[in-house]
Amino acid sequence: MNEPQPAMWVQSEFTVRSADGLHARPVIKLSRLARRFSSAIQIRLAGEQDWVDAKSVSKLMSLKVQGGKTVEARASGDDAAGAIAGLGEFFEDDLDEQNEGAG
Repeated sequence: MNEPQPAMWVQSEFTVRSADGLHARPVIKLSRLARRFSSAIQIRLAGEQDWVDAKSVSKLMSLKVQGGKTVEARASGDDAAGAIAGLGEFFEDDLDEQNEGAG
């Protein structure tokens, strides 16, 4: 165990509703959102083993999340519950706005 384990994780799952998935623009917005919180925030594809730092654009891009997939998010720290709530709003609202006016 090289990595210290946080005392408690607040965790949730979110479905990526955008048909485009998490491409560059939403990943940048997601990373910026995550950096607003002091908590450690990690994301992974549901069922996968490796978590990535949600504050890192390159690590989020490495997940290659496609539309319709479910991601798991967890946060640990003083504002962990707020961080997960903020991610929930992002996945509900922000990704929907990406597709408005398309067509």
